[in-house]
Amino acid sequence: MPALSFKKQFADLVAEGKKNHTIRAKRKLPIKEGDTLYLYCAQRSTQGYRIGKSVCTKIQPIEIWLTSITKIEIFLDGKIVPPTKAQQLAKDDGFPDLTSLRGFFFPSPKDGILPPHFIGDLIHWKPLNWF
Repeated sequence: MPALSFKKQFADLVAEGKKNHTIRAKRKLPIKEGDTLYLYCAQRSTQGYRIGKSVCTKIQPIEIWLTSITKIEIFLDGKIVPPTKAQQLAKDDGFPDLTSLRGFFFPSPKDGILPPHFIGDLIHWKPLNWF
């Protein structure tokens, strides 16, 4: 039964039911639809706590490509996400805007070299109050 740990900035949104999906790198043992998910804040720290548990409802492959130092393109299920929908995806994932999502996945490097892309999964779950 997979566990997902969230930073404090996202944990409250998960607990409030405002964030019902997360973008994660591919896992060695992939999460599947129907899996029980254990959701934590700062899981492996002394301040960590369990937010709740839910059921995975959907997994979508996602790619985030850095097209320039300030722009990204998002592909969901192999199809490009239009800019307005990408902006909404960022907000639904707990970011104020698409620029913040870009900064999270592609922080400014010290050596000037940026990774060209991120490949992972968009993991969806039922709202925490569904029990």
